[in-house]
Amino acid sequence: MIAVAEAISWAELQRQALDGAHAAWFDDLPPQLLDAARDDAAGRRLLARRLAGIAPQLFAGFPAVLPAALAASAWLRTSRHSLDEQALDLGALAFAPMLRLMIARDEVVRLRRVLGAARYARTLAAADRGPAPPASAAAALAEACGADETLHRLFLEQGRAEWAAHANVVHPAALEWLRLCHAPGTLDAAAAAWLDTASVARALAISEEESRDDRQSRHH
Repeated sequence: MIAVAEAISWAELQRQALDGAHAAWFDDLPPQLLDAARDDAAGRRLLARRLAGIAPQLFAGFPAVLPAALAASAWLRTSRHSLDEQALDLGALAFAPMLRLMIARDEVVRLRRVLGAARYARTLAAADRGPAPPASAAAALAEACGADETLHRLFLEQGRAEWAAHANVVHPAALEWLRLCHAPGTLDAAAAAWLDTASVARALAISEEESRDDRQSRHH
């Protein structure tokens, strides 16, 4: 059962976006200065003004009421250190029906190595949920299966595409948040997404809950 997380506030959403923004959005700032600016109130205001031109939904205003779709999206708390892990969850889920058909020993060993045993097991368990991949996905998967790095990149890029498509449905500010978390241009050439928004929302909620449990266990 997925726990209901406390709703995110607009101030927290802005704070998360500023803390998680990829350094490349501030390419003229040395890393040390960027870190110092993020830790200083005046510096954060300057950084936010710069991001207002890139993410106007997030930083050019402050709505009186947070849109319900944003308030309910706990994944907006995802740290930049967990982004790729959750994108891999989504990418594997997108290919899940096809992965269950890969039963040759070398294929299974590669999938477990690339995805990790726990994620691979979750993916197979979810193979009956959600829409089937398009016909073009079979060729992409077959081509990527020759090397761990290529297969990992396929899952990661597909996961980012699924996440971006879902964020766009949730709210423009959610898509801005996700774009800021990645280097400029990363999501602009994203592959086509095919998971339904309910499947993505459920997977992100599970990933966020697991991340929260992991953070709490480390603090005890």
